[in-house]
Amino acid sequence: TELVHPNLDSLGPRFKLIGDNPKPIKKTSEKQKENDMRSIRFDSMGSYRDLCRMVICNAQRKVFMLCESLDDPILNDREVISHIQELVLHSRHVEVRLLLENDRHPSSGHSAILDLAQRLSSFVSIRKIHDKRIAPKEWLYLCDDLHAVERRREHGYKGQAFVESPMTLQRLSYQFENLWLHSAPSSELRRLAI
Repeated sequence: TELVHPNLDSLGPRFKLIGDNPKPIKKTSEKQKENDMRSIRFDSMGSYRDLCRMVICNAQRKVFMLCESLDDPILNDREVISHIQELVLHSRHVEVRLLLENDRHPSSGHSAILDLAQRLSSFVSIRKIHDKRIAPKEWLYLCDDLHAVERRREHGYKGQAFVESPMTLQRLSYQFENLWLHSAPSSELRRLAI
């Protein structure tokens, strides 16, 4: 076999022409503009907590949460837990799912969502991701297939909230359902309940 080396001197003028051409300006589509209007970015724990509180406290039938552990600030927020409790107690068709990557006991020693799941187990389900090879890329909070909060695990408290963005909500719901299928009831939390 013989390697053929191109004549770089003859290619130089072509690359110069390509480099001199101005880059085309990307036009933002109407769908992109609409999606931008329906999403809110956050970059601090305070704004993250406020957006999650707003989204979850407007839920009417479904609250799905994917968190790292029971130490998540939203799971310890009194207003959020109070709304979930009211929702479960006053409506028949409510479903609350909490999916944890790590089901260790909370460092605070007490978890209001755990108490709620133990008392109202037919409405509130807590599971742990069973397959270690399937690690979530972000933490999710989904409500009624209308609103969502997403934050990337590697970015701390930076992320985005989505309001009535059907395509994004469909993608996030699919992600959550896929992880839910690869989860199992938490034996650690069941042991704590006994």
